[in-house]
Amino acid sequence: MSSEPLARPDIAAEAPTDVDYETVYAAVTATERGRWFLAEYARRNRDADTDRVLAAIVRMESAIRGALAQSLRPLSRNSREIAEVADPPPVRSDPLAALGALSERELIALFG
Repeated sequence: MSSEPLARPDIAAEAPTDVDYETVYAAVTATERGRWFLAEYARRNRDADTDRVLAAIVRMESAIRGALAQSLRPLSRNSREIAEVADPPPVRSDPLAALGALSERELIALFG
């Protein structure tokens, strides 16, 4: 029972049934103003739901970007360190010698 002064003590606090909803719906949709009210209520509810979903998507994107940036920092640092110590491959002036140094898989990829 409600503590509100206008609450009717003779109405039980049971969940409404489908018949109750259908009765109220029929009464509200019986007038043009009632139909307008239901349409406006649905529109506002949809807008609120859409706003909540979009806000959640923005929060997820931000979290993913932050996690991705954190995980890429060590890779970037390692790549620079590797580039600093890696020796470049020797330049071959003889094209036939360069082809001879390729593996069979590399030759197939090169010439099909």
